[in-house]
Amino acid sequence: MRHGRTSPYLDVAHHAGAILALLVRRLRQAWPDVKIVFRGDSGFCRPLILNWCDRHDVDYIIGIAGNKRLAKLALDIDYASAIRFEKTWEKQRVFGFIKYAAGSWKKRRRQVIVKSETSGVWSSSRRCAPPSRRHVSRYRHSTRSAGR
Repeated sequence: MRHGRTSPYLDVAHHAGAILALLVRRLRQAWPDVKIVFRGDSGFCRPLILNWCDRHDVDYIIGIAGNKRLAKLALDIDYASAIRFEKTWEKQRVFGFIKYAAGSWKKRRRQVIVKSETSGVWSSSRRCAPPSRRHVSRYRHSTRSAGR
């Protein structure tokens, strides 16, 4: 298990890049035209992994750990979720997009999907970085099927 803050280069995802490269190579040997989408939680949101995926035509949906800047950028989406809840008193789930770039990212600002949920007891917001907008429907479906 990982405890506290970790270096972006030395943690439990340390070997994930090598394993991902091996899997991608094997999949493309068997199916050369296959479209590969890597999905991982925020432990895999590392510059080395994101840059490798960008260079090797591997799409991704990877969670991003929250911070003050992301929370501020997502305020409109969180507010929309809260307003909808106030009108219906039923749990609300609102999706939106923001542009974001961490200081360690060499690449352009990435499109980030924000999922904001509000219910009578709690409110939460999740963020993930896909390479393109077309993954938002996949993300919505997978979070529903995972019971989140």
